[in-house]
Amino acid sequence: MTVAREIPLSFIDVPAGRRKVSPDWIEALAADIERQGLRVPVLLVETGERFRLVAGAHRLAAAKALKWTTIPAE
Repeated sequence: MTVAREIPLSFIDVPAGRRKVSPDWIEALAADIERQGLRVPVLLVETGERFRLVAGAHRLAAAKALKWTTIPAE
């Protein structure tokens, strides 16, 4: 089992060519996260000193909308 750790948002790269995130979904998800917290960490791959997003683009965008500086990630 992988343990989530806090990763600075500024260290996460989103690969080009991913599907676009929905602004409406980001807004709803941010409201839910604000009420209940982030229940599912984003999934990242370590690439040297940075990280590449594998799953969780909407969660990452919601965290940015909430002005978080870090996000739980596996």
